[in-house]
Amino acid sequence: MFTPKPNPKQLKNPSFTDKSKPVKKKEFADKEVGDSFDVVDDHDDFYTAKEIPYIGVSYSEAEMLKRSQLFYESMKLRRSVRTFSSQQIPLKLIQNLIKTAGSAPSGANLQPWTFCVVGTDVIKRKIREIVEYEEQMNYSRRMGAKWVLDVAHLHVNWNKPYLTEAPFLIVVMKHTYQITKDDERQPTYYSEISTCIAVGVLLAAIQNAGLVTVTTTPLNAGGQIRELLQRPPNEK
Repeated sequence: MFTPKPNPKQLKNPSFTDKSKPVKKKEFADKEVGDSFDVVDDHDDFYTAKEIPYIGVSYSEAEMLKRSQLFYESMKLRRSVRTFSSQQIPLKLIQNLIKTAGSAPSGANLQPWTFCVVGTDVIKRKIREIVEYEEQMNYSRRMGAKWVLDVAHLHVNWNKPYLTEAPFLIVVMKHTYQITKDDERQPTYYSEISTCIAVGVLLAAIQNAGLVTVTTTPLNAGGQIRELLQRPPNEK
């Protein structure tokens, strides 16, 4: 039995906020969002500036082949996983993954995305209630019999227990427009494509860290989740 839709206005904003500021040499400029001094101190090739200029990297052909093969060997093991361990993982690890995703290219370099990290049980449960309600409607009415049959071999349905089992959910939203400090609207460019590229980088970073994930994109749930997380109307 599914649970009726919740009242999103009863909950406060659980999203992660970047509070970065410049710091001294051998420290990352955004230490507050996941940097580890243990890692930094063991290497000399980290850049500490807030804005990192492009610096070309050149490898030998043998090194390029080795790197590409090793990366492929890791990525070919990636799967969409719907069963998760209850073991907790450090929030700093999640923050590092998001920073990696934020390195993706974007239209006019506007980075038109928001990553909301959800780790509290009550918020995860509310998100699951929203998603399962809408997904049941999708499976029974909206998508049609052919779509249901097409995904039957994957053994998936409207029930999404992994949304409460996973230690963290990362809700990714695109910016349909910018809001300035003066509350004026400014355009974004290719926001959906840019955000999709960032999500692809995020998936690779998750695999590289030895974690697993699954993307969930339920129809008609976005507005309710945005309200639940108290995000502005330009985020979808």
